[in-house]
Amino acid sequence: RVLFRSKKERVDPTAAVTGGTGLLADSVDDVRPTSSPEFVAAVDVARVDKLLDATDGVMARCMLLCDETDAPAHVQQLMTLWFKGFGYEYLDQLLNWSSDLLNLATTKPDATFLTVVGRVNLIVQKFLHHFHENIVPILSTNPNVLPPIQLERKKLLSTLEASILKGLQKSVHSILIFVERILTNDQRKNDYKPKEDEPMPDLSMACKNVITFLKAQHREIVNSLDGKNLERFLNILGSNLYNTMLNHFRKFQVSTEGAFLITRDVRAYQDALHLFGSKKVDEQMDQLRLITTIFMLPAESLPQYLEEEGLKAIEEDVILEFVQKRADYKTNKIARLLHIVEK
Repeated sequence: RVLFRSKKERVDPTAAVTGGTGLLADSVDDVRPTSSPEFVAAVDVARVDKLLDATDGVMARCMLLCDETDAPAHVQQLMTLWFKGFGYEYLDQLLNWSSDLLNLATTKPDATFLTVVGRVNLIVQKFLHHFHENIVPILSTNPNVLPPIQLERKKLLSTLEASILKGLQKSVHSILIFVERILTNDQRKNDYKPKEDEPMPDLSMACKNVITFLKAQHREIVNSLDGKNLERFLNILGSNLYNTMLNHFRKFQVSTEGAFLITRDVRAYQDALHLFGSKKVDEQMDQLRLITTIFMLPAESLPQYLEEEGLKAIEEDVILEFVQKRADYKTNKIARLLHIVEK
């Protein structure tokens, strides 16, 4: 049984146990949401509050109608139904279905999954509070009943965590794909090697569009995730964005004039990713800034600069590749200056 809003809602056939709340729908296929608004509406926190209240009513009746020694076994039955219908067939289904929307995204990544995760986290917190306050005291009167239910609860939480992690990985991938699309479409070939006297913008159009997109995504992320999920997600996303930008910049030749623009772009990206609050990502973006500073320096300053401590953490081949992207690499005989043996 699944806890979804639907025109096809029916009275729960387990009404003898649950007291006939009418909150559970009869078929998964009948009620699967098909659009972002339907998914968001399906994760109805107020509706879950009603179901928790109904569960309290069931337990109260149970305590009145059965022997006190039999109550834990009956509550165990009720919790088993909860874990199956509420946990696996409602929360876990919602997580998997909403993450499927990320496979269908053809424009901007769909934020529905992140919204669903945020609400599912809230619902789980409510349920766990209810479980510890109302269920555990009854089950603990029978030492043979509580451990199996605690194990079932642990298995459910592990399943939900795995589904969230799987969807977050899809979310990272969809964000990266969209960033790459912006960079490919909006970064002009000669942005960093402009013609003489060509007016230079503060930031390239690609940089502006990527930053606008990333800030919007960041707002969605911090509004939906918290704790370790938030920290892990931003770490993974930030590190992958660093790699995306590193691979992007290595495609372009950079002139003396263009060096000012690429430096401003990198600084803007660095400021945007600093919002992620990740020490690792901050360090990576510092490395990107050090790498692109190679374009700003006069040729004769390169030998000394490449001995800087911060550059020693970067692979030599990567540094050499960026040195070779200087527009004056051949005219200033930088290979000879740096004793580079070219293949």
